[in-house]
Amino acid sequence: TKCFLFITALGYEFEVTMQRATIFNMPIVPVDAKDWDTYARLPKTVTSLFFWWQPDPTFLGLNAKMVSFPSFNRTDFARGLVTSASTGIQLDKYVSRDLDVLAPRVRELISAFYLSMDALNQLLLTQKIHSSSAMEVACSWLQSNRKIWEQWLPDTTKCFAQFGLFNQVTEVFVDNREGDVSNLLCKACPSGSFSTYIRDDKGLTHVCKPCAVGHAQTSGASTACGPCALGEHQEELGASFCRRCTFGTYQNVTGQSQCTQCPGERTTMGLGSQSLAECVCKTGSMDVDGQCLPCGKGLSCPIGSTIAGLTLLPSANVSNLDVERPFIKP
Repeated sequence: TKCFLFITALGYEFEVTMQRATIFNMPIVPVDAKDWDTYARLPKTVTSLFFWWQPDPTFLGLNAKMVSFPSFNRTDFARGLVTSASTGIQLDKYVSRDLDVLAPRVRELISAFYLSMDALNQLLLTQKIHSSSAMEVACSWLQSNRKIWEQWLPDTTKCFAQFGLFNQVTEVFVDNREGDVSNLLCKACPSGSFSTYIRDDKGLTHVCKPCAVGHAQTSGASTACGPCALGEHQEELGASFCRRCTFGTYQNVTGQSQCTQCPGERTTMGLGSQSLAECVCKTGSMDVDGQCLPCGKGLSCPIGSTIAGLTLLPSANVSNLDVERPFIKP
């Protein structure tokens, strides 16, 4: 009976392989190489079984075949019975968790990327045979396999949230993908607009829409516009900010396009008034029981004067005032 050498290094998979050899009656003689150089050389000099992983170029020229075992059995492994195949080790590269937001097209490209193990091994073998750099081999593969990698490229008109369709020739944002789309790409929505999705015969995408009147958005790449606050208004579409109500007006409701005019002879003492209560009598008149009446003779009535808020002028004689009661100067 002939035995087969099983070559490994540093005892890796040694015990597991011997257990499998016993269960499956495999005539194996284990060989534990003393170092990496010995391990990399022995399978090339003798016909043998050897432990290996992919992708790795060390033994690519041998055209080795994989010995398969029954599919991984978690229950058996937990009991120490390792005759089924081991689980593969997943090689991951971790990136920003908000890559979808920061670079959605990159995320889509990564998701679509697929290279078979056979293709990857061929690249590694080519690099090994010709002593080429990784960049040289990759560029050569790209030039020869355009139909494969073109399928990985994301649709330039498939925009994600915070972005919208943009015509790079006319340099304007558009709201559809009708007709020639060769000049369309995705661009972050500017301030004064927001990103919203549309569905057409090509699927889902996003477009930039101007903020409605009474709303504004100061930041770019936004998905909504905010209503103007109390004391503010905006009568234009696509505004990046709201305007404060001017003198003589107020706004006590959010998201409005206009401010409300103060009634009668009233005005406000500043910009951005938020309620009717801020509408006061103008200079030269005073509030008497809710009405703005002309100032009495000998009185000083600055803006916002009320009957309860005036003091007598130093030179005023109460008995000579043509009002029914004394008034106070502020």
